[in-house]
Amino acid sequence: MLKSNFVTVKSEFFDDSGELLKTAAFSDIQQIDPKANKWQAMRLEAKNSQTGHSTVIQFDSFQVNQNVDEKRFTTRYLEKQ
Repeated sequence: MLKSNFVTVKSEFFDDSGELLKTAAFSDIQQIDPKANKWQAMRLEAKNSQTGHSTVIQFDSFQVNQNVDEKRFTTRYLEKQ
């Protein structure tokens, strides 16, 4: 975690036997909401240490404060979809 903005830059996940399962690295950290001092990693790379599989998620654009109706995040609304 970067102390300047409290964004996680690396996470490790372990299986039930204590062996390393996955590692996630977060990079290209950008300030996405200057008024609220919010930061976001624009790139996430996760690697499964046991299988060798990896996934990359890259945000090319990121918008905040889009006024999405809060009811869209209720269980009832999501079950209807």
